[in-house]
Amino acid sequence: MTLRVTMTDPEKLAAWAEARMGVDKGCLPPETICLGILDGNEIKAVVSFNAFYSRYAAMHIASDSSRSWLTPKILRTVSRFAFDHLGLTRLNCTVPLHNKRAMVLAIKIGAVPTGLLENGADDGSDAALFSVTPNRCPWLPTKKEPDDGQVRTKS
Repeated sequence: MTLRVTMTDPEKLAAWAEARMGVDKGCLPPETICLGILDGNEIKAVVSFNAFYSRYAAMHIASDSSRSWLTPKILRTVSRFAFDHLGLTRLNCTVPLHNKRAMVLAIKIGAVPTGLLENGADDGSDAALFSVTPNRCPWLPTKKEPDDGQVRTKS
């Protein structure tokens, strides 16, 4: 498997993500930035960013239900894109309380629960608000250490 990240064909990536998230086609707003994670030409996941406000944004993750795309290299690439390239200082993720796999994924990417959103999920159910900041993101190199490609662990 050779995974790569692409921004090519953003409409296709957005449509793929919307279908996996169970939302209406065209639900992701025009300012949405989509990163597709591909294995060959097959989309495995799409990470999208929207609802930009100051240096914050919402992050959405849609996948093919496999975890094959969830590698340290991909997580580093996505984290660098959000925090270094876009210059964001906080990413917010809204996760329906009934979606335990998505909550585990949010925690694995370094997010922490920061609130409860009553009726906050797309289906009207309650949702947890998770956020990740550069200083809590385990996929970014620390300022004191060179980027050797290794995942940072918390001391």
